[in-house]
Amino acid sequence: MGAVQRYSIENRQPEPASKTPLVMEQVKLVEDPYIIVGCLFDAYWIVQQGENVFLIDQHAAHERKNYEELMAREDALVSQKLLVPHSISLEPLAYETLREYLGDILSLGYELSFGENYTVNLTAVPQINGRALPDQYLFDALHQLRQLGKTSDRQLIRSTLIQSSCKHAIKAGEKVDQREIEALLSYFQKEGAPLTCPHGRPVMVRLTKLEIEKMFKRVL
Repeated sequence: MGAVQRYSIENRQPEPASKTPLVMEQVKLVEDPYIIVGCLFDAYWIVQQGENVFLIDQHAAHERKNYEELMAREDALVSQKLLVPHSISLEPLAYETLREYLGDILSLGYELSFGENYTVNLTAVPQINGRALPDQYLFDALHQLRQLGKTSDRQLIRSTLIQSSCKHAIKAGEKVDQREIEALLSYFQKEGAPLTCPHGRPVMVRLTKLEIEKMFKRVL
């Protein structure tokens, strides 16, 4: 049996919800040529397309792409038996959350038994398209249950996928090469994905040439 990994949910806090709903114009990069002008603060890409300039949040864009791809495969979520049981060690709060919401966790495709000293032995795990989901998926589900309480299977899956897509997204401050941002831009050009991240924050905002000229009082 491999090394036991240990997880905690005690110090994790949910992100505060915005008090004022954000109303966004549905902007879109059409399938026309564009120019990547540069990047601000290692977080926001500047893209010119025709007479439009887009500011694109690299984290929100990547998070939305991750989420859409995970949700597209959600119906393929099945349980995969492990040839060798896999043990993880949880902090007390995570362990008690698992006991309290065991039925919800089993509905995700896990099969497990409880060991000593807050250890859990996994004998089956959820998989999507033949790929077993990592331990972090279980940890994210426990965190969601701790925050949401009893919920529907679909809501639990959705909330957990949001957490997973956020964790694996490019972060603000990370260096991203032009090929990666071109791949993201191509995705949003072709797929028509919602232009907010799963938490509701905008992926991109647009300024027109006319709006910029008005800022500099070149036109009235």
